[in-house]
Amino acid sequence: MPDLLLEIGTEEIPAGYIQPGLKQIREAMQSLLCGEQIGFEGINTYGTPRRLAILVRGVAASQEDTDIEVLGPPKTAAYDTQGNPTKAAEGFARSQGTNIENLKIKTTPKGKYLCVEKHIVGKPAIEVLQENLPGLIIGVNFPKSMRWGNKEIRFARPIRWILALLDNAVIPFELGGSTSGKGIFSSNITYGHRFLAPSLITISHPKEYVSSMEKAFVIVDVDKRKQMIVSGIQEEMQRQKRGEDGKGSTFNTDAFNDLVDEVACLVEYPVVLAGGFDEKYLSLPQDVVITSMCEHQRYFPVMDDNALLPYFLVVANTTNSPDIVREGNERVLRARLSDAAFFWNSDRKVSLDERVEQQKKVVWQEKVGTLYEKTQRIVEIAEGIAKELNKGTEAQRHKGTKVIDEGIDPISIDIESVKQAAWLCKADLLTEMVGEFPTLQGIMGYYYALADNESEGVAIAIKEHYLPKSFDDNVPETLIGAILSIADKIDSIVACFQVGLIPTGSEDPYALRRQAQGIINIILKNSMPINLLLLVEEACGCCHAQKEITLEVMRFLKQRLEYTLTTMGFAADTVAAALEVDSSSPSDALLRVTALEEIRKMPDIEPLSVSFKRVMNILRSEPLVRDDKVYESMLKEESERKLYQSICGIKETVKALVEKKDYFEALRILSGLRGDIDSFFDTVMVMVEAPDLRRNRLALLHGIESLFLQVVDLSLLRQTD
Repeated sequence: MPDLLLEIGTEEIPAGYIQPGLKQIREAMQSLLCGEQIGFEGINTYGTPRRLAILVRGVAASQEDTDIEVLGPPKTAAYDTQGNPTKAAEGFARSQGTNIENLKIKTTPKGKYLCVEKHIVGKPAIEVLQENLPGLIIGVNFPKSMRWGNKEIRFARPIRWILALLDNAVIPFELGGSTSGKGIFSSNITYGHRFLAPSLITISHPKEYVSSMEKAFVIVDVDKRKQMIVSGIQEEMQRQKRGEDGKGSTFNTDAFNDLVDEVACLVEYPVVLAGGFDEKYLSLPQDVVITSMCEHQRYFPVMDDNALLPYFLVVANTTNSPDIVREGNERVLRARLSDAAFFWNSDRKVSLDERVEQQKKVVWQEKVGTLYEKTQRIVEIAEGIAKELNKGTEAQRHKGTKVIDEGIDPISIDIESVKQAAWLCKADLLTEMVGEFPTLQGIMGYYYALADNESEGVAIAIKEHYLPKSFDDNVPETLIGAILSIADKIDSIVACFQVGLIPTGSEDPYALRRQAQGIINIILKNSMPINLLLLVEEACGCCHAQKEITLEVMRFLKQRLEYTLTTMGFAADTVAAALEVDSSSPSDALLRVTALEEIRKMPDIEPLSVSFKRVMNILRSEPLVRDDKVYESMLKEESERKLYQSICGIKETVKALVEKKDYFEALRILSGLRGDIDSFFDTVMVMVEAPDLRRNRLALLHGIESLFLQVVDLSLLRQTD
């Protein structure tokens, strides 16, 4: 079976476009071949800054043959009363390229119709590809694209050549040129490395593609280029010795995965070179030097036992003139580090505390206010959280609010440190260093705080309060950092909701989903007993937001909590059953979900959930009757007396277990009611005509409802088949 090769040759494509572009090409090719009923064995994609390519192995030579039935006019219109074919029948036969004698009658739900059976011979694959490959190419979307030449097509960068082969045959087509006659024609020609092998290359068969390109100094496989980069870095690091012990440096691949991915898409033939810089720059904060290398220049720092060495590694795209390449990169980095040193020395002339006043001139969000006003709110919210977590005397409570759950042990937190960290946490945004290196926000706050003789705890909290920066990022390790991060994020969410900046669909310009997720993750990973409802009310009070905002934000946070718990592996209905009872405490919700997931393994739980759903359905049918007082004298049947006694016998025990948050044991005890509830429904009619008796039995059901809803809502559990 033949192989298919398509290569789109271009000007330099941005590194971030290559992998998404290859993914689209793979999906489009799969859709094309499957839709056209052309079989294939496997697909490989290749990409460099100058080409996007796909190789499909084992392509069928043609489409599969198909047998179809084509319906024509109704039988009544196809034949007259004597059974002779009418003009309608003749016209149908003519349109299908057959004779009247080949037509058949087919019975359908709508009646009898004329039909013809046709055997469709599949088209050769090369014809199908010739027709569809131009559309596949121009169908690839990029964040930004451009027109060129005759301006008929758009692509990430101008397309310069197209290689299209099915085995050794060129798939002939033209891209663009329909109006200008200046399109790009497919061929079996490609080009090698721009500097090392710029001549054209003829590919005689797709199987030769990878090896032929490698001979021309083009490594088309992205993963192979990554391996070459990592190996080259490791080899170079071993050459950089520290001290006299001759010990080589090591490369932490995980720490620089993203940079390796990016650099691999910047070169076609990676060559790792080592350079150096003046040791005086090692006196700068390590993060500054590393950021200057990685973010601005795409260099790799050389480390030894987490200590930065005065060397760097650069991935060049050529083997030519390594000394010139090295010296050029050293010169560029020297200028970068010189600027960073200037910023570092200049910024320290003004303390973080002095910079807070300058925040009054900085707009945080146009509809909300200044950065200074945000800082004030963060201080107030963080102080409230800290005081409640501290659980000291009543006098320590912040304006009487309660932002944590009751029943926890006291936690010792330095309130003044929390306030000071909150006061300074945004001050580094006004420094020249953060202006030049925005990703160092918070990190530079840490260094400048230490330079201002702030405590280590305050400095670390400033650095940590931006965490987590993504859905799977680490959360703050210190309690003050966690408090500060939660205060900052909940303020941003409430403030944006207040002015209508609410995430919709895929639009979330202020990353509120990520910030909400951060709050949930911080609380869960630190087992913090924070009550989200009271936290949101505190933040709304600081923003002077309307009460409706509290409900909107709570719904938003509940969605993120639900998402988090399901991604942790809990069943969706288990999560729903727990959050229906209480979604205000993530830590508590996790305990409920864990207990319910475990107890669902018991055989009684599913039948019990069916019975509880029946209880809830009956109570919903009588929403106005909410009396839960049961009169024993009116319990006529043995089964309802037995159920009432069972409820009374476990009520206090369940309450005590819920207060201790021992939800598994509470559910285990509640599961013991299954038999009594089933017996009750088997022998007792709840909705009797006698109003007093009906109200008493509804009260008994309300007792069951109240008992179970202290833990979870079992009625929301789905039944297994």
